Amino acid sequence: MESVGLLSELRLATRDAHDELERRLDVPTRCGDPSGYAELLSGFWAAYAPLESAVRECPMTGATVPDWPLRVKVPWLEQDLYELGRRTPPAGRPVSLSCAEEVLGTLYVLEGATLGGALVLRELARRGIGLPCRFFTSYGDRRGQMWRAFRRQAEQQELQSDLRRELAITAARRAFATIEDACRRPERD
Repeated sequence: MESVGLLSELRLATRDAHDELERRLDVPTRCGDPSGYAELLSGFWAAYAPLESAVRECPMTGATVPDWPLRVKVPWLEQDLYELGRRTPPAGRPVSLSCAEEVLGTLYVLEGATLGGALVLRELARRGIGLPCRFFTSYGDRRGQMWRAFRRQAEQQELQSDLRRELAITAARRAFATIEDACRRPERD
């Protein structure tokens, strides 16, 4: 019997977390005005800062995802926030990653979000709203190429044991929760 690839398994095991995050973020509505958009980007920065720091600090990152330095997105968020006249908010809770599986699970979420960025760009263009969008532009015309490279790197890992695959799934779920916590809209009276 042929095994399911790691990214396919991550997608299936985290579909509920992904769908809930999309629903709660309500990106199309928040892209409707500069204030809501800046609030959304601030939330992304608060989540990405600790997640990317954890990936950078994990000793297994270089061997697992050799092109990691090309995948850092926090500076793009900082650029957009600066252009919106916003300061970076406090970073969310620190995250710690200790193995290749946790790096892959976390980057599955962060890299997958670059694919969703294309949809946000289309929404902004459709509305004719001129907001800074370096973060959502991400890799530009190299977006597909970068995803395919990540997919190859992930699938090259030997994650045959259930425990190792579960570590990747748990890390992906934690990344989704980190983003949801940081981007949650403040309760309105």
